[in-house]
Amino acid sequence: EVRPNNWGTHAGAARAAIALYLGDTGELAATATVFRGWLGDRSAYAGFEFGDLSWQCDSARPVAIVPTGCVKNGIDIDGARPDEMRRGGAFTWPPVATDYAWEGLQGAMLQADLLYRAGYATWSWSDRALLRAARFLYDQAGWPAAGDDEWQPWLIDKRYGTGFRDAAPARTGKNFGWT
Repeated sequence: EVRPNNWGTHAGAARAAIALYLGDTGELAATATVFRGWLGDRSAYAGFEFGDLSWQCDSARPVAIVPTGCVKNGIDIDGARPDEMRRGGAFTWPPVATDYAWEGLQGAMLQADLLYRAGYATWSWSDRALLRAARFLYDQAGWPAAGDDEWQPWLIDKRYGTGFRDAAPARTGKNFGWT
């Protein structure tokens, strides 16, 4: 509920899995509320503690995924993940590469799918925030998924009907063992 980066997304996925296993619908609903806030709906939840705010579109209203249409210094950063991008340094273009940009999505992708399978419309929340995050990494930053992040495009393609993945099978991730 505090960390908007890879720590928080993996914790959120674990929280969702535990709630599902225990059949705790109240805990699952609380997890979904925090996740909805993580995806950008500050009216649902806004208790995250952000680091450097230079990657945010609105530093007074920070979010984990930059909202639709955000342009900063003439650069389209819609879908950027500020708390992971800052790990490569303050806002600059082109950005300094950081593996955390995909790493933090691992927990978010698993969390989204667990909640989705429980009846939440996670993949559409905040203008399809997870798709926008993937598009930012592929199209804007030029960083395709690699290594233990390669499973994510398979899930994105499944949920959004996109074509990010290549034909090669994906490696397992830190929290997902299949795609």
